[in-house]
Amino acid sequence: MDKTQLLDMIRAGRARLEMTLAEFGEARMTQAGVEGEWSVKDALAHITAWEQCMLSWLRAAASGEVPPVPVPGDEDYVHRLNRQTFVENQHRPRPEVLADFHRSFQQVLQAVEALSDEDLTPPLQAGWAKGESRWNLIAANTYEHYQEHLEPMRVWLSQSS
Repeated sequence: MDKTQLLDMIRAGRARLEMTLAEFGEARMTQAGVEGEWSVKDALAHITAWEQCMLSWLRAAASGEVPPVPVPGDEDYVHRLNRQTFVENQHRPRPEVLADFHRSFQQVLQAVEALSDEDLTPPLQAGWAKGESRWNLIAANTYEHYQEHLEPMRVWLSQSS
């Protein structure tokens, strides 16, 4: 796959997510229970946090440095970041969380557009991500991640209608 295909997959995944978000309306976006104690707003803050982690990993990979956040696959870190993100954002106004969500997506698109096709597939050589490709890091934190949270949203919508 090339960069154009990756960008298409990211945009298509985000479009599916946005279409589902449009079904919620303002009031329902903050109702808990979509994913455990999370509301849709909480899930969007979570997605944003992981996009930002991915962007830091891409910057680190580009410079051959260790990323400022723990590496992909560190399950303890995953649980801590998810919990911290929930606590930090659960009382933030929905418009602020949505603005960050949209801003982060634009940053993701810019970062991917700045990569060449050749940047996407070779395994990274940095010790923290040795063997991982940028493609895998991007997919896991964009369209695959959107789909992961889209499913519970759709289930919740169908049960709460």
